[in-house]
Amino acid sequence: MPDVEINPIKRFKKGLPAFKTYLKQHISPDTIIHFNVSNSIDLLYVKIAKSKGIKVRIANSHNSSAISNLKKLAHKMGMILLANTPNYYFTCSNLAANWLFPKKVLKNQNYYFIRNAIDTKKYQFNISKREQIRKKYGWTDNLVFGEVGRFNKQKNHKFLLETFKEIVQKRKKRHSCTSRSKGLFI
Repeated sequence: MPDVEINPIKRFKKGLPAFKTYLKQHISPDTIIHFNVSNSIDLLYVKIAKSKGIKVRIANSHNSSAISNLKKLAHKMGMILLANTPNYYFTCSNLAANWLFPKKVLKNQNYYFIRNAIDTKKYQFNISKREQIRKKYGWTDNLVFGEVGRFNKQKNHKFLLETFKEIVQKRKKRHSCTSRSKGLFI
């Protein structure tokens, strides 16, 4: 696996020339490029594709905000300069569309709404798997909560932790009279 640059500015500086090189080697008249985009600065890649003659440039918006003021400012600048470089717009939510798409695209609803696809059958409740995992970790009599998600503002971990805190407090009150409770507390 290649080294992954942690610093986003350095990563971006390496990424743009690498993308230009990639386009030189792989471009054809029927090339279609789909960009998963978090903010308008990522649209620089779309601009490069446009300058190289890529006719179909899809921007797929997956974000709805920026955390830092610097990123918010950069996003606003990018929207002024780059918002019209894609010619197809995809989104997973209205918030993501409002974050990235030009007003004209939003007004005319000239974008495709594509929900994030999850094979829900893979995650259906299975009593035997539940018992197997509880036994493996010694959780047979415990109340167990789990969460899967990257640590981003969009995943709202603050709300999750506040909710768990309330659950713990309510369980402590309910079980304060008994010593038999073995709940897993965070």
